[in-house]
Amino acid sequence: LTQLKEVKLPYPPLKEQRKIANIISTLDGKIKSEKSYMQELKNVKKGLMQDLLTGKQRTHQADIDILDNIREEPHYGLQ
Repeated sequence: LTQLKEVKLPYPPLKEQRKIANIISTLDGKIKSEKSYMQELKNVKKGLMQDLLTGKQRTHQADIDILDNIREEPHYGLQ
């Protein structure tokens, strides 16, 4: 442990550290947003599964309302 404390590690310049921190922060925000959207989709799936299992929604229908809502989301390219 004592030897490890004596090891000197080079650091990038402060300007570069800030750029790296900004990139990581942006990616963290994107990950949080994607996780939130994924949870919304899981909730939709759970609701649809419940509707299908109870017979409230029939599979012979070609147009299920929720699918239209998902298709409208340009982020996932389901159009």
